[in-house]
Amino acid sequence: MLYLQDNMLTGPVPETLSNCSYLKSVDLSFNYLTGTFPSSLGSLTRLKDLIIWLNQLTGEIPEELMSLSSLENLFLDFNDLTGSIPPSLSNCSNLNWISLSNNFLTGEIPPSLGRLSNLAILKLGNNSLSGSIPGELGDSQNLIRLDLNSNFLNGSIPPALSKQSAVAFHIGKSYVYIRNDGNKQCHGAGNLLEFEGINQESLDRILTRHPCNFTRVYRGITQPTFNHNGSMIFLDLSYNNLIGTIPKELGFMYYLSILNLGHNDLSGSIPQELGGLKNAAIIDLAYNRLNGSIHRH
Repeated sequence: MLYLQDNMLTGPVPETLSNCSYLKSVDLSFNYLTGTFPSSLGSLTRLKDLIIWLNQLTGEIPEELMSLSSLENLFLDFNDLTGSIPPSLSNCSNLNWISLSNNFLTGEIPPSLGRLSNLAILKLGNNSLSGSIPGELGDSQNLIRLDLNSNFLNGSIPPALSKQSAVAFHIGKSYVYIRNDGNKQCHGAGNLLEFEGINQESLDRILTRHPCNFTRVYRGITQPTFNHNGSMIFLDLSYNNLIGTIPKELGFMYYLSILNLGHNDLSGSIPQELGGLKNAAIIDLAYNRLNGSIHRH
Protein backbone atom coordinates (compact mmCIF):
# COMPACT_ATOMS: atom_id res chain seq x y z
CA MET A 1 0.00 0.00 0.00
CA LEU A 2 1.15 3.54 -0.76
CA TYR A 3 -0.67 6.26 1.15
CA LEU A 4 0.65 9.79 0.49
CA GLN A 5 -2.62 11.71 0.47
CA ASP A 6 -3.03 15.25 1.83
CA ASN A 7 0.54 16.46 1.39
CA MET A 8 2.31 19.08 -0.74
CA LEU A 9 3.71 16.74 -3.38
CA THR A 10 4.47 18.21 -6.80
CA GLY A 11 5.72 16.97 -10.16
CA PRO A 12 4.48 13.98 -12.15
CA VAL A 13 3.31 10.61 -10.87
CA PRO A 14 6.47 8.48 -11.27
CA GLU A 15 6.35 5.91 -14.05
CA THR A 16 8.54 3.73 -11.82
CA LEU A 17 5.60 3.10 -9.49
CA SER A 18 4.84 0.27 -11.88
CA ASN A 19 7.91 -1.56 -10.51
CA CYS A 20 6.02 -2.07 -7.22
CA SER A 21 4.20 -5.05 -8.64
CA TYR A 22 2.57 -6.08 -5.34
CA LEU A 23 0.83 -2.74 -4.74
CA LYS A 24 -2.85 -3.14 -3.90
CA SER A 25 -3.72 0.44 -3.00
CA VAL A 26 -2.36 3.81 -4.15
CA ASP A 27 -3.65 7.08 -2.67
CA LEU A 28 -2.01 10.30 -3.88
CA SER A 29 -5.07 12.52 -3.50
CA PHE A 30 -4.99 16.11 -2.22
CA ASN A 31 -1.56 16.94 -3.62
CA TYR A 32 -0.29 19.14 -6.46
CA LEU A 33 0.78 16.48 -8.92
CA THR A 34 1.00 17.50 -12.58
CA GLY A 35 1.65 15.93 -15.95
CA THR A 36 -0.20 13.16 -17.70
CA PHE A 37 -1.51 10.02 -16.13
CA PRO A 38 1.22 7.33 -16.32
CA SER A 39 0.09 4.47 -18.51
CA SER A 40 2.63 2.21 -16.79
CA LEU A 41 0.28 1.89 -13.79
CA GLY A 42 -1.72 -0.47 -15.98
CA SER A 43 0.84 -3.17 -15.15
CA LEU A 44 -0.10 -3.19 -11.44
CA THR A 45 -2.37 -6.20 -11.80
CA ARG A 46 -3.02 -6.54 -8.05
CA LEU A 47 -4.23 -2.96 -7.67
CA LYS A 48 -7.64 -2.57 -5.99
CA ASP A 49 -7.65 1.15 -5.16
CA LEU A 50 -6.39 3.91 -7.45
CA ILE A 51 -7.06 7.21 -5.71
CA ILE A 52 -5.51 10.33 -7.23
CA TRP A 53 -8.26 12.94 -6.90
CA LEU A 54 -7.73 16.69 -6.41
CA ASN A 55 -4.46 17.10 -8.24
CA GLN A 56 -3.60 18.77 -11.54
CA LEU A 57 -3.22 15.79 -13.84
CA THR A 58 -3.77 16.39 -17.55
CA GLY A 59 -4.24 14.29 -20.67
CA GLU A 60 -6.45 11.29 -21.24
CA ILE A 61 -7.28 8.27 -19.08
CA PRO A 62 -4.81 5.66 -20.35
CA GLU A 63 -6.19 2.64 -22.15
CA GLU A 64 -3.63 0.54 -20.26
CA LEU A 65 -5.62 0.95 -17.04
CA MET A 66 -8.41 -1.09 -18.57
CA SER A 67 -6.48 -4.30 -17.90
CA LEU A 68 -6.67 -3.87 -14.11
CA SER A 69 -9.14 -6.66 -13.49
CA SER A 70 -8.74 -6.42 -9.69
CA LEU A 71 -9.54 -2.68 -9.54
CA GLU A 72 -12.45 -1.87 -7.23
CA ASN A 73 -12.20 1.89 -6.70
CA LEU A 74 -11.15 4.53 -9.24
CA PHE A 75 -11.08 8.12 -7.96
CA LEU A 76 -9.81 10.74 -10.39
CA ASP A 77 -12.16 13.66 -9.54
CA PHE A 78 -10.96 17.26 -9.60
CA ASN A 79 -8.13 16.98 -12.09
CA ASP A 80 -7.74 18.43 -15.59
CA LEU A 81 -8.27 15.22 -17.53
CA THR A 82 -9.47 15.43 -21.13
CA GLY A 83 -10.61 13.03 -23.83
CA SER A 84 -13.34 10.43 -23.54
CA ILE A 85 -14.19 7.72 -21.03
CA PRO A 86 -12.70 4.49 -22.44
CA PRO A 87 -15.47 1.97 -23.24
CA SER A 88 -13.03 -0.76 -22.19
CA LEU A 89 -13.33 0.46 -18.60
CA SER A 90 -15.94 -2.28 -18.38
CA ASN A 91 -13.05 -4.77 -18.52
CA CYS A 92 -12.32 -3.80 -14.90
CA SER A 93 -15.15 -6.07 -13.87
CA ASN A 94 -14.72 -5.63 -10.09
CA LEU A 95 -15.22 -1.86 -10.09
CA ASN A 96 -17.43 -0.71 -7.24
CA TRP A 97 -16.95 3.08 -7.25
CA ILE A 98 -16.01 5.24 -10.27
CA SER A 99 -15.45 8.96 -9.67
CA LEU A 100 -14.41 11.02 -12.69
CA SER A 101 -16.32 14.22 -11.88
CA ASN A 102 -14.97 17.76 -12.18
CA ASN A 103 -12.65 17.17 -15.13
CA PHE A 104 -12.87 18.17 -18.80
CA LEU A 105 -13.99 14.84 -20.22
CA THR A 106 -15.87 14.82 -23.53
CA GLY A 107 -17.67 12.30 -25.72
CA GLU A 108 -20.45 9.93 -24.75
CA ILE A 109 -21.00 7.76 -21.68
CA PRO A 110 -20.03 4.22 -22.74
CA PRO A 111 -23.06 1.87 -22.63
CA SER A 112 -20.58 -0.90 -21.71
CA LEU A 113 -20.43 0.48 -18.14
CA GLY A 114 -23.79 -1.26 -17.66
CA ARG A 115 -21.91 -4.55 -17.67
CA LEU A 116 -20.20 -3.70 -14.36
CA SER A 117 -22.31 -5.87 -12.08
CA ASN A 118 -20.58 -4.66 -8.88
CA LEU A 119 -20.80 -0.95 -9.67
CA ALA A 120 -22.48 0.93 -6.82
CA ILE A 121 -21.43 4.55 -7.41
CA LEU A 122 -20.90 6.29 -10.77
CA LYS A 123 -19.96 9.97 -10.62
CA LEU A 124 -19.41 11.76 -13.95
CA GLY A 125 -20.75 15.22 -13.10
CA ASN A 126 -19.20 18.55 -14.06
CA ASN A 127 -17.60 17.46 -17.30
CA SER A 128 -18.48 18.14 -20.96
CA LEU A 129 -20.06 14.79 -21.78
CA SER A 130 -22.59 14.69 -24.60
CA GLY A 131 -25.00 12.26 -26.24
CA SER A 132 -27.79 10.37 -24.54
CA ILE A 133 -27.83 8.57 -21.18
CA PRO A 134 -27.33 4.87 -21.93
CA GLY A 135 -30.28 2.77 -20.80
CA GLU A 136 -27.74 0.00 -20.26
CA LEU A 137 -26.74 1.67 -16.98
CA GLY A 138 -29.94 0.16 -15.62
CA ASP A 139 -28.32 -3.26 -16.09
CA SER A 140 -25.89 -2.44 -13.25
CA GLN A 141 -28.06 -4.08 -10.64
CA ASN A 142 -26.03 -2.70 -7.72
CA LEU A 143 -25.94 0.94 -8.90
CA ILE A 144 -27.30 3.00 -6.02
CA ARG A 145 -25.78 6.40 -6.80
CA LEU A 146 -25.72 7.95 -10.29
CA ASP A 147 -24.50 11.54 -10.65
CA LEU A 148 -24.37 12.97 -14.19
CA ASN A 149 -25.12 16.61 -13.38
CA SER A 150 -23.68 19.57 -15.30
CA ASN A 151 -22.84 18.04 -18.66
CA PHE A 152 -24.31 18.41 -22.16
CA LEU A 153 -26.37 15.21 -22.18
CA ASN A 154 -29.42 15.16 -24.42
CA GLY A 155 -32.26 12.88 -25.37
CA SER A 156 -34.79 11.45 -22.95
CA ILE A 157 -34.40 9.81 -19.54
CA PRO A 158 -34.26 6.02 -20.01
CA PRO A 159 -36.97 4.23 -17.98
CA ALA A 160 -34.46 1.37 -17.61
CA LEU A 161 -32.55 3.39 -14.99
CA SER A 162 -35.13 2.17 -12.46
CA LYS A 163 -34.20 -1.51 -12.80
CA GLN A 164 -31.85 -1.89 -9.79
CA SER A 165 -32.74 -4.72 -7.44
CA ALA A 166 -29.86 -5.52 -5.10
CA VAL A 167 -26.68 -4.10 -3.60
CA ALA A 168 -23.30 -5.59 -2.77
CA PHE A 169 -21.79 -2.32 -1.62
CA HIS A 170 -18.21 -1.82 -0.46
CA ILE A 171 -18.37 -1.36 3.32
CA GLY A 172 -16.14 0.91 5.38
CA LYS A 173 -15.08 3.62 2.91
CA SER A 174 -14.72 6.99 4.61
CA TYR A 175 -16.53 9.77 2.76
CA VAL A 176 -17.58 13.40 2.98
CA TYR A 177 -20.83 14.63 1.43
CA ILE A 178 -21.02 18.32 0.48
CA ARG A 179 -24.67 19.23 0.10
CA ASN A 180 -25.71 21.98 -2.31
CA ASP A 181 -26.01 25.21 -0.34
CA GLY A 182 -28.34 26.86 -2.85
CA ASN A 183 -26.06 29.46 -4.42
CA LYS A 184 -26.32 29.89 -8.20
CA GLN A 185 -22.81 28.63 -8.93
CA CYS A 186 -23.33 25.44 -6.93
CA HIS A 187 -24.85 22.85 -9.27
CA GLY A 188 -26.25 19.43 -8.49
CA ALA A 189 -27.73 18.06 -5.30
CA GLY A 190 -24.37 17.46 -3.65
CA ASN A 191 -20.98 15.84 -4.02
CA LEU A 192 -19.96 12.54 -2.41
CA LEU A 193 -16.17 12.34 -2.04
CA GLU A 194 -13.84 9.63 -0.81
CA PHE A 195 -12.11 11.11 2.26
CA GLU A 196 -9.85 8.46 3.76
CA GLY A 197 -6.95 10.09 5.63
CA ILE A 198 -7.86 13.68 4.64
CA ASN A 199 -7.99 16.43 7.28
CA GLN A 200 -11.22 18.41 7.57
CA GLU A 201 -9.23 21.64 7.18
CA SER A 202 -8.14 20.54 3.70
CA LEU A 203 -11.70 20.92 2.42
CA ASP A 204 -10.95 24.55 1.62
CA ARG A 205 -8.80 23.40 -1.30
CA ILE A 206 -11.89 22.05 -3.05
CA LEU A 207 -13.37 25.56 -3.16
CA THR A 208 -11.09 26.40 -6.09
CA ARG A 209 -12.86 23.71 -8.16
CA HIS A 210 -16.23 23.32 -6.43
CA PRO A 211 -18.07 26.62 -5.88
CA CYS A 212 -20.21 25.50 -2.97
CA ASN A 213 -19.95 26.91 0.53
CA PHE A 214 -19.18 24.27 3.12
CA THR A 215 -22.13 25.02 5.35
CA ARG A 216 -23.62 21.55 4.83
CA VAL A 217 -20.83 18.99 5.16
CA TYR A 218 -21.51 15.47 6.38
CA ARG A 219 -18.99 12.72 7.11
CA GLY A 220 -19.55 9.02 7.47
CA ILE A 221 -18.69 5.48 6.39
CA THR A 222 -20.27 3.94 3.31
CA GLN A 223 -22.46 0.95 4.03
CA PRO A 224 -25.43 -0.76 2.39
CA THR A 225 -28.96 0.28 3.22
CA PHE A 226 -30.63 -2.87 1.89
CA ASN A 227 -29.72 -6.29 0.60
CA HIS A 228 -32.41 -7.16 -1.95
CA ASN A 229 -35.31 -5.63 -3.84
CA GLY A 230 -33.57 -2.28 -3.66
CA SER A 231 -33.23 0.74 -5.91
CA MET A 232 -31.02 3.74 -6.42
CA ILE A 233 -30.85 6.12 -3.49
CA PHE A 234 -29.38 9.09 -5.41
CA LEU A 235 -30.13 10.15 -8.99
CA ASP A 236 -28.87 13.53 -10.22
CA LEU A 237 -29.32 14.40 -13.91
CA SER A 238 -29.63 18.15 -13.40
CA TYR A 239 -28.06 20.88 -15.56
CA ASN A 240 -28.15 18.97 -18.85
CA ASN A 241 -30.19 19.25 -22.06
CA LEU A 242 -32.60 16.39 -21.44
CA ILE A 243 -35.95 16.44 -23.21
CA GLY A 244 -39.18 14.45 -23.20
CA THR A 245 -41.27 13.35 -20.27
CA ILE A 246 -40.25 12.01 -16.86
CA PRO A 247 -40.58 8.20 -16.91
CA LYS A 248 -43.23 7.01 -14.48
CA GLU A 249 -40.89 4.12 -13.60
CA LEU A 250 -38.77 6.50 -11.49
CA GLY A 251 -41.68 6.55 -9.04
CA PHE A 252 -41.13 2.85 -8.31
CA MET A 253 -37.59 3.38 -6.96
CA TYR A 254 -38.59 2.77 -3.36
CA TYR A 255 -35.33 3.74 -1.65
CA LEU A 256 -34.71 6.88 -3.74
CA SER A 257 -33.73 9.67 -1.35
CA ILE A 258 -32.61 12.37 -3.79
CA LEU A 259 -34.03 12.92 -7.28
CA ASN A 260 -32.69 15.97 -9.10
CA LEU A 261 -33.87 16.56 -12.68
CA GLY A 262 -33.77 20.36 -12.50
CA HIS A 263 -32.40 22.69 -15.18
CA ASN A 264 -33.21 20.56 -18.23
CA ASP A 265 -35.85 20.88 -20.98
CA LEU A 266 -38.26 18.21 -19.74
CA SER A 267 -41.92 18.63 -20.63
CA GLY A 268 -45.35 17.09 -20.08
CA SER A 269 -47.11 16.14 -16.89
CA ILE A 270 -45.32 15.19 -13.70
CA PRO A 271 -46.02 11.45 -13.22
CA GLN A 272 -48.30 10.77 -10.28
CA GLU A 273 -46.08 7.78 -9.49
CA LEU A 274 -43.47 10.19 -8.06
CA GLY A 275 -45.83 10.63 -5.14
CA GLY A 276 -44.94 7.09 -4.12
CA LEU A 277 -41.32 8.00 -3.36
CA LYS A 278 -41.83 7.70 0.39
CA ASN A 279 -38.11 7.93 1.22
CA ALA A 280 -37.43 10.99 -0.93
CA ALA A 281 -35.92 13.92 0.97
CA ILE A 282 -35.36 16.01 -2.17
CA ILE A 283 -37.29 16.02 -5.47
CA ASP A 284 -36.03 18.87 -7.64
CA LEU A 285 -37.80 19.37 -10.98
CA ALA A 286 -37.23 23.13 -11.25
CA TYR A 287 -36.45 24.98 -14.48
CA ASN A 288 -38.13 22.61 -16.92
CA ARG A 289 -41.40 22.87 -18.88
CA LEU A 290 -43.45 20.53 -16.70
CA ASN A 291 -47.04 20.82 -15.56
CA GLY A 292 -49.09 19.21 -12.83
CA SER A 293 -48.16 18.50 -9.23
CA ILE A 294 -46.91 15.71 -6.96
CA HIS A 295 -49.39 14.15 -4.56
CA ARG A 296 -47.86 12.04 -1.82
CA HIS A 297 -49.46 8.58 -1.72
